[in-house]
Amino acid sequence: MNDSKISVRYAKAFYSLCEDQKILEAAKNDMTLFLEICQMPEIKWLLNSPVFTVTDKVNAIKAVLSNQVNAATLKLILFVIENKRDSYLPIIARNYIGLYNKNKGILQSKLITAGEVDATVIEKLKTFIREKMKTEVSLEHEIKPEILGGFVLRIEDTQIDAGVKSKLNQIRRALTTGEYENKI
Repeated sequence: MNDSKISVRYAKAFYSLCEDQKILEAAKNDMTLFLEICQMPEIKWLLNSPVFTVTDKVNAIKAVLSNQVNAATLKLILFVIENKRDSYLPIIARNYIGLYNKNKGILQSKLITAGEVDATVIEKLKTFIREKMKTEVSLEHEIKPEILGGFVLRIEDTQIDAGVKSKLNQIRRALTTGEYENKI
């Protein structure tokens, strides 16, 4: 079965369960926390390594999450691990958050910059997007030094690339193909 189908099915089933139990927002917060935890090298290694047994993984995840997440969320995570699909967990979490946002009418967006951005700038950007799109906005900030400067803004399927690296690449292409002569 296709990897994306697997993760979408788990996310949809979990969303339905959370809707029935009226814990949608709590589960979304749990999944956000879980995604943050999955960024830790030790957890990535634990989930993707065949060296650890299912029991080792279950015990480790219980130790990390048992007092931090809802019981339903912990059950889902442990169920996925027990079925040896633990490498899908981050994708399942992202799909759940996407379902939550879609059903709540929250617009997914991501700001990518080369360095830290002041929180007030991020809030102003969220307000700007909220006013222009006339909907609630979820803005994630990611730091990628390889864009050199500027920013990349993704709003659902649309991308605004004002990164220095992409601008330099455009200039390089124009110079190598001779397109610059037509613009002078």
